Amino acid sequence: MHRRVVATAAVVALVSVAGCSALPVFDGPGSTPTATPSLAADGTPTATAAPVEYPEGYGETGVVDADAAAATHERALSGYDSYRYRFDVGVGNGTGTTDAFVYLLRVDHTDQQALEIRDDGDATRFQYFETDRLYLKLEAGEDVTYNSTDRRYVRERFSGIQFLAPLFDHVDYGGPDVRETENGTYYRYRSEAVTNGAAILPADVTDEEIASFDVTLVVHEDGSVRAARYDVVTERDTHLSALATVEAVNDTSVERPDWVERAADD
Repeated sequence: MHRRVVATAAVVALVSVAGCSALPVFDGPGSTPTATPSLAADGTPTATAAPVEYPEGYGETGVVDADAAAATHERALSGYDSYRYRFDVGVGNGTGTTDAFVYLLRVDHTDQQALEIRDDGDATRFQYFETDRLYLKLEAGEDVTYNSTDRRYVRERFSGIQFLAPLFDHVDYGGPDVRETENGTYYRYRSEAVTNGAAILPADVTDEEIASFDVTLVVHEDGSVRAARYDVVTERDTHLSALATVEAVNDTSVERPDWVERAADD
C-alpha cells in the first residue's frame, strides 16, 4: 500500500464520498425521535417526544462521560464475532486530496485472528495476530523487515479507540438525531464547539491556525461508534478530513497473510 493522491476538485472528497456510504441510516427524513400522543389537561391530544435511552457515556447533551463512552465502545466491539475498522486522514489544498494516514483493521474474535495495517505515507506496518502470537512486516521504501513475538490476544485491543478518544474528550456536542432501524437504534451527534483542536490533530497544527472544525459521531445503541468524522479548515486554507468506520459486523473473515511464515523464521 502506498500513499495515494485523489485528483478531484473537492478537497474533502475522501470524507464526503465515504461519509455518504458510512452514514446511510441518516439519509432521508425521520432522523428524530418519534412523537408519542398524550392528553393535555383539557383532554386535547398533544404530542410528546418518546423517551430516549442513551448508550452509556452519552446523553441529550452529547458525550457526558468520556471514559465511559470509550469503555462502552471497546466492550461492544469485543462482544462481536467479527468486524472491519477503518480510519483515514486526508489533507488537501485545493488541487487534490492526499491520504496522509490510513489505518485498516480486520478482526475475527471467533478464531482469534486480526490483521492491522498502518500506512503513514512513508512506511507501511502490517501486524497479524493469531491466537497468542504476533507477526510483523514493515515496508519502508525498498526495505522490508519481518519479526514475530508472543502477544496475548486481547479482544479490547482491537477497537480503534486511540482515534476516537480525543473526540470524546475535546468536543462539545448538541442533542442527537435518533434513528431506529431493524439493526438497532443509532444516535448522531454533531459538534457545537471543539475545545482543544490541537489535541485531536497532528502536533504541527495549533488552535490558532484552525479556522473551522466540525465533528460528527454516529453511535449504535450498544455504545459502539459506527462512524466518526471530522473536517478542518486552517487559516492557510488547508483542508484536513478524517473518517473512522466500523463495518461488516459479524460478517468479516481474516485470511492468514502469505508473509507469516517468513516472519516466523526471523
